[in-house]
Amino acid sequence: MSVILLTGANGMIGSHILLHLLQCGDTVIAGIRKHANTDACKQVFKSQHCNHLFNTIKWQEIDLQNTNAIESVLNTYQVSCVIHASGKVSFNRLDSVELWNSHVIQTRNLINACIDKPIRFIHLSSLAVFQGETVSPIDEHCNWNPSIKTSVYAQCKYEAELEVWRGSAEGLEVLILNPGVVLAPDYKGTGSNSIFLKLKTTTRFYTSGSTAYISAKDLSKIVRVFIYNTVCNERFICIERNITYQSLMHIARMVLKRNETAIAVSKPVLQLVWVCSTLFAFILGRKTQFTQSILHALTHKKNYSNDKLKKHLPFALEPIPEVIEQGLKNL
Repeated sequence: MSVILLTGANGMIGSHILLHLLQCGDTVIAGIRKHANTDACKQVFKSQHCNHLFNTIKWQEIDLQNTNAIESVLNTYQVSCVIHASGKVSFNRLDSVELWNSHVIQTRNLINACIDKPIRFIHLSSLAVFQGETVSPIDEHCNWNPSIKTSVYAQCKYEAELEVWRGSAEGLEVLILNPGVVLAPDYKGTGSNSIFLKLKTTTRFYTSGSTAYISAKDLSKIVRVFIYNTVCNERFICIERNITYQSLMHIARMVLKRNETAIAVSKPVLQLVWVCSTLFAFILGRKTQFTQSILHALTHKKNYSNDKLKKHLPFALEPIPEVIEQGLKNL
């Protein structure tokens, strides 16, 4: 039987992958940082009536900055598959060093520890690596565009992918998954799931952009499909559909039964908000929460293709409008 090491096991994505793998009877080593909080993960298990499974989790504190520590875990448990799902999410350039360490260095260390071992390496990346693409639809053949200014987060995700491809070139069996915005109605921690709180607060204003989404449950099922699939040394865009922010607000208004008139927020207005946010953050000595990268995402339409993914899935993906409805009702 395969022994799976899952990094970031207490995060939003990691918690759902962990739950699904345990439900399927897989042997999983749940990798976490030292003194990591597992309360949000426990809530995910509780919401699915799986407290009994939570009590069986094999937690393993692991320092991903230390290659020797990683190798020790791999050898101790005779790991045959690594799912790398940890990493900080931030679009603020002040977090650049932490982002580099969290994504590039940790991925490099994992790859170095896995090389020359019979291990399958599944890397959870992001659609952020396609941030500079202008083609439509964006698919797996699209490449990083170095001439386009992108966020530090996107740059670090891209550099982390290069480490994975290096591992592939050195003989490691790898797979890269690029999920869209991951929605998890049953996760009470931080992350992209905060979108439900924002939608409940206001559904009146929308911007001109769009992005792609997938449910955490579906992403977990996709990960398991590829653990036991023979395909390797490829990437897959993991989304259910593309949704404009206008449509997103419309879905929320329907669920919340609000008859508000939708108001479009123009790019010049958002640019003014960005200037004010940056100025106030500087005066107060804080990090701005409204960065240029977020401004770009709110005002640009991106169309991603999931055609390649669907050819490998034995199940239908959960419609995102239903996921949004569930998330809003769970608040």
